[in-house]
Amino acid sequence: MCGIAGTASSSLNKKTQAILLQKWQTLLRPRGPDDWGHYCNPTETVLLFHARLSITGLSNGHQPLCNEDETVWLTFNGEIYQFESMREELIAQGHKFRTETDAEIIVHLYERDGLDCLKLLRGEFAFALYDARKEMLFLVRDRFGIKPLFYAQNGGHFVFSSEIKGILAHPDMPRQFSASAIQHFLHAFYFADKTVFEHIKQVPPACFIQFDCRQSEVKLQSYWQLPLGQEPLQMPEKEAVVLFSETLEKAVSIRLPKEVTVGAYLSGGLDSNAVVRLMTKLKQTSFPVFTIGFQDPTYDELAQARHTANELGLQHHTLVIDKGDLKDAFLRSIWHSEMPVLNTHGAAKLLLSALARQHCKVVLTGEGADETLLGYDAAEVVGEP
Repeated sequence: MCGIAGTASSSLNKKTQAILLQKWQTLLRPRGPDDWGHYCNPTETVLLFHARLSITGLSNGHQPLCNEDETVWLTFNGEIYQFESMREELIAQGHKFRTETDAEIIVHLYERDGLDCLKLLRGEFAFALYDARKEMLFLVRDRFGIKPLFYAQNGGHFVFSSEIKGILAHPDMPRQFSASAIQHFLHAFYFADKTVFEHIKQVPPACFIQFDCRQSEVKLQSYWQLPLGQEPLQMPEKEAVVLFSETLEKAVSIRLPKEVTVGAYLSGGLDSNAVVRLMTKLKQTSFPVFTIGFQDPTYDELAQARHTANELGLQHHTLVIDKGDLKDAFLRSIWHSEMPVLNTHGAAKLLLSALARQHCKVVLTGEGADETLLGYDAAEVVGEP
């Protein structure tokens, strides 16, 4: 992940710029520890910031980045799957690339197709794109809202960030909690656009915000819809199993980075085991896997995970949690998640990610499998009996 932030304002003076850049460097550094950069347009009305975790284009992927004539600027967080083929196509059409990153294809696709380019993007991402000719700022979030993106407007100031705290860094942003939103979060009701703050919103999944820098107008539009209502596939069970297996293998394959070490979280569950076994098949080399164990045998899955790791010859790293170990991590997880949570899953994964960071830069997980296969019900999510 990376950290992105920015603001558009008619009164973006140098003092405010300096304050924001200093705060964003500090607040968003955990998201992007490898590099940081910023862009301010000549009229000093738009400021873009980027804190980088380098995954692609390791030697030349500095952001914000731009097109050939510097009329389109981008700060990007996430990953575009199978971007290489689109890059080759754009180069063949005459576009000049300065980096090896997946992010740069967005500015050239926008040059060619305008906002229709959003329909071509497959991946998990959140980005801000500034069109200097139109004086338009676009905030875009991936189809399922995997990567976070928040925004707020107060008076003549428009601010966005990967994290709410990046918006609160602006001296003119209100800090009022929303009692109704907090109540909804505590009852496990989540809304696509709400946060716990009254004046701060999320860009909904599969949507983009268009901010007119001249008129200070905000418009929300959708660029993709889940294809519901289609007739289900009619096929024998064995064929359905084969199709699902092939689809899952492809999904794992396109998420394996080529330039950095990749690992995986491994529990005793079917989802992470399936991912790890497919990674073994696709990579055909050993890679690190990470497991949390618990002193309480009710929750511990370490034995099952160790069996899989040993069978596949993987580098197995473990972290055993004892009573009370999650307390401090829980408070830190709230700081990073910026929302009320109903269990300590986030705290445990925070500790596991710190272990993983010592051995690799990217991990694949089984997150999302339960939802896709209609797993947990509401009672299990909130921890009720």
